[in-house]
Amino acid sequence: MSKSSHHTIPPNVRKQPLRLVLAQLRSSLGDLSGNYTRAHKAIQFAEKKRADLLVLPELFLLGYYSRDWFYNADLIRKEQELKEELFHVAQDTTVIIGSTLPQPDGRIYNGATVYSPFGYQIDIPKHYLPFNNVFYEHRYFDVPPTPFKPIINIKDWAIGVVICEDMWRPSHILARHFEQPLDLLIIINASPFTPEKYSNRYRLVQEHAKFFNSYVAYVNIWGAQEEVVFDGQSFILSPSGSLLKQARAFGSEYLILDLPTKQFLQASSSPPSKAEQLFHAVWESLRRYFHSVNKRKAIVGLSGGIDSAVVATIATRVLGSQNVTAIFMPSRYTSEESKNAAMQLAQNLGIHFKEISIEPMLRAFEETLGISEIDGIAFQNIQSRIRGSILMCESNRTGALVLNTGNKSELAVGYFTLYGDGIGAWSVLGDVLKTEVYEIAELINKRWPGLIPEIIISRPPTAELAPNQKDEQDLMPYSKLDPILKEMIPLWNTPNSSNEKWILKKIVSTEYKRRQTPPFSVMSDCNLGIGRMLPMTTKYLDEMLTYE
Repeated sequence: MSKSSHHTIPPNVRKQPLRLVLAQLRSSLGDLSGNYTRAHKAIQFAEKKRADLLVLPELFLLGYYSRDWFYNADLIRKEQELKEELFHVAQDTTVIIGSTLPQPDGRIYNGATVYSPFGYQIDIPKHYLPFNNVFYEHRYFDVPPTPFKPIINIKDWAIGVVICEDMWRPSHILARHFEQPLDLLIIINASPFTPEKYSNRYRLVQEHAKFFNSYVAYVNIWGAQEEVVFDGQSFILSPSGSLLKQARAFGSEYLILDLPTKQFLQASSSPPSKAEQLFHAVWESLRRYFHSVNKRKAIVGLSGGIDSAVVATIATRVLGSQNVTAIFMPSRYTSEESKNAAMQLAQNLGIHFKEISIEPMLRAFEETLGISEIDGIAFQNIQSRIRGSILMCESNRTGALVLNTGNKSELAVGYFTLYGDGIGAWSVLGDVLKTEVYEIAELINKRWPGLIPEIIISRPPTAELAPNQKDEQDLMPYSKLDPILKEMIPLWNTPNSSNEKWILKKIVSTEYKRRQTPPFSVMSDCNLGIGRMLPMTTKYLDEMLTYE
């Protein structure tokens, strides 16, 4: 591999054109054969387009995030074998693909392999390993002991290659790893989705483009790997930081660009609305979950409320109306309004609607335990647990999976019943605040007018476990609750108001309940899922609330 010391010709007037292809593809966790097939087709596509360089995302063959499967030597060996097979397909195109980089001494790097059909193959390790939120890369990977020089040359273009977390360093820090000026910076990624992530990525990559005075190509996977969702949205920037091309969110796409170019192919565009992004994220996470566990049918406990309505709607759109069953379980406290709303929604969706009254079972509990309405929360929880038992029984009988219908706001303050409405195989809205659920519902009705009956959206939320019960009486209006939750969930803010103290106490004291709830895809930096490590028992809360 030859390296030039400096380029003297600005990138935008280089004589040798470089055809670049970014492959924004779905990578499935552990599906080495399927991921290999997608990578194989990408190389064939690049060869057909006479591309000089094809770039595939981070850890593409194994799937990100494989967690303790990274310890399995047989899987790592298989990944390396498939990677070598892929390179035999490339005849005229240099290929960059993210993969593990096992070392002779047993260490493993996360990194990229660059294969050139014209005479070289090099490995470039990831230098900065994330260890926050959903990431635990230090658990599995090592860092190279000496600084690496991630430079390759193609047709006299000096091309730098970095992997995901590396690019989140300031430009002057990143520059320490390059021994010469760059014409093109390649960033391969498995970057999880949050509604704010695209703008943050774009801003930082734009800074790199301007600092290095080089083109920058950012390629990301898309899809869902259990609790982590990837949105794609790959893009290419000019040396001035202008957007040249951008891939869509949540879909496969090839970005092809001939460099250098003076033509700005598109203006910088704003990402979709938060509701649209959340809708696509929960859609994709649900779709991939059912595909991964080889299931096709779902059960939703339909209450006539907004959460179950949104869950049933998304499940129907993902799985098909023939594969979703709605079970309505009324009690003496259930209003006709709830029943009519649930029936209307089921009819609009074309899903099977089944009504099972919980009254006979509730009376049996009353007679057996001598419990009644005056027992408050204990009596209310019995109703919820009866419903949970009915849903799980139907699941056992039919093989369909129960979808949990709770939201992040309820999860945060423990406003749900263990072994009742806290059951399910998958929580669709586990990282979606209640106010965001309403935004998704509005988006659904904008796309499919009248699909969710207006009464479901407009009526005050209620669990209907007691006479005239309303969520805001048990908690507070969600319009006030959710902003406080955003501040208190991370635990780095000290509560000041009485509402903040009350909510923080709820968050901390109900951690044991959240440990026993269904998994869900995390879609925020401050989530209640896999990225959170809060002790179930602690005196820190007492210290915080009494400290002056």
